[in-house]
Amino acid sequence: MSKKVRLLVGLGITLIIGVGVFFGLKPKPKSFFEPDVKIGSEGVELTPAQYQDWAGFWFDYPKELEVTEIELNDETVYSSLELTRSDGEKANLRVADSQYHDLDAWLKAFEKENIVALKKEALWVDIPAKKLTYGAPQSVKTVAIEDGVIYELTTPASEPFWEQTQKMILNSFGFSTEAEAVEPPTPEAEENGEVILLDEAVVE
Repeated sequence: MSKKVRLLVGLGITLIIGVGVFFGLKPKPKSFFEPDVKIGSEGVELTPAQYQDWAGFWFDYPKELEVTEIELNDETVYSSLELTRSDGEKANLRVADSQYHDLDAWLKAFEKENIVALKKEALWVDIPAKKLTYGAPQSVKTVAIEDGVIYELTTPASEPFWEQTQKMILNSFGFSTEAEAVEPPTPEAEENGEVILLDEAVVE
């Protein structure tokens, strides 16, 4: 092989290597369907707001949610709340008298009517609780029972936002040291001169 041929072959190889290095180092365009930021379950940052319930408890929740009190004709329910996001997905929180003495009894009854895919131990602040994944589409329910009262929080199981919502509510849940129930308005004097006093006899 002549020097001229070897020189041409060498230049060709050098050119091929250079083109390969150029395209190899060039940033690849992002796919149209690839998100700019991938958010894991621990990467969701939610801005908290605080809800204070007339029944004597409070909790933090993501400000993206709208809290609505659901009125029920049931004296055993102290509070029933819906926390709704702008896309229509919602969480439910209920505090009520419990007909079950402990979580095991409640869970046994719940599993008779629902298909539970996953269950594990949890805490409702410092109260032992059960966390369940169940249903179709799947929901996540955390339940605690203490002093004859059952606490239930149910959220969709669709995305990290709701996982973080569960954590925010459960970790921030607090109880008032005094009764926060709304007292009936103080009665005013009637036209006939009678005044009704709370817990006292009628005074004329």
